[in-house]
Amino acid sequence: MLSRSVDRKDFIKDQTIIQESSTMLRILLTSTPLIGIILVFTTLFQSSGQALGAFAMSICRQGVILLIVLETFGKLFAYQGVIWSQPVADLLTCLIGSFFLSSFVKKIKNKTS
Repeated sequence: MLSRSVDRKDFIKDQTIIQESSTMLRILLTSTPLIGIILVFTTLFQSSGQALGAFAMSICRQGVILLIVLETFGKLFAYQGVIWSQPVADLLTCLIGSFFLSSFVKKIKNKTS
């Protein structure tokens, strides 16, 4: 059993499920770079004592923003909307992080001036 190669046919035989899951995986992977940026923002804000920024980043991606996008996109685009909700929520969270980063940089420049 351990030496036998595992084939996807051993698990799922329905081609529709295989195709749909492949599409879902590709869509979810589009936001992988954004997840890295979000994690850097969160870490930066936490380590620099920016509680509001760190808190916002923590609750946005898998919380508030995702719920809003899921509800909206689910109603507007049905099944595809639900699938695209996570990448869109990641993009919006990244934009929110950019806003907090911008204000953080301005704050630092003001202190050094």
